Amino acid sequence: MLPPPIVSGALEMESAMTSVTVKPRMTGCVLITTLVVLLFSFAIFAQANFGRILGSVKDPTGAVLPGASISIVDTQRGLARTVTTDEAGLYNAPTLIPGTYTVRVEFPGFKTLARENVVLEVGQEIRVDLTIEPGAQSETVTVNEAIPLVDATGSTLGGTLSNSDINDMPLNGRNYQNLLNLRAGCGDPAGRLTLDPEHQQHSSR
Repeated sequence: MLPPPIVSGALEMESAMTSVTVKPRMTGCVLITTLVVLLFSFAIFAQANFGRILGSVKDPTGAVLPGASISIVDTQRGLARTVTTDEAGLYNAPTLIPGTYTVRVEFPGFKTLARENVVLEVGQEIRVDLTIEPGAQSETVTVNEAIPLVDATGSTLGGTLSNSDINDMPLNGRNYQNLLNLRAGCGDPAGRLTLDPEHQQHSSR
């Protein structure tokens, strides 16, 4: 049987080892929780400030075309994103910056189709269904859509005002939030309005 001093020392050492083991576990749990919160916050931010373009690709008979290449081109910034239709012939391009887009579809054995002037505003989900015709892929058919497409996928209201529009408007008290009344459904503080950051800083002076 060990003398009492030795037993006491062993117990103290075991307690210290347990404490050292618990601390890394607690740190890991805190880091994981923080990461989950940040990802959740980013998802909410993305939904509130971006838009989405989605739709289907079919041939003239109505048959879906899986594997078609869709290019979503931001004509104002020169940015492009490429997605592919799934087995049901559907495509989805989320988290797009509000602006004017060209939706371009390419598929072997079919003419290339470009749908221009697709206007996407903040918080919108626009459906752009595309029907392509058989022919040479090097031949491009261009459809010029001059008006904004209707958001038929959700009930969220939002809007974007350009810098030129804002600069030409008198602002009572230089409060840019008064511009909310110019958008349908955005007259209350819950409405969303996208302003250019540079103009927002200028208005707050």
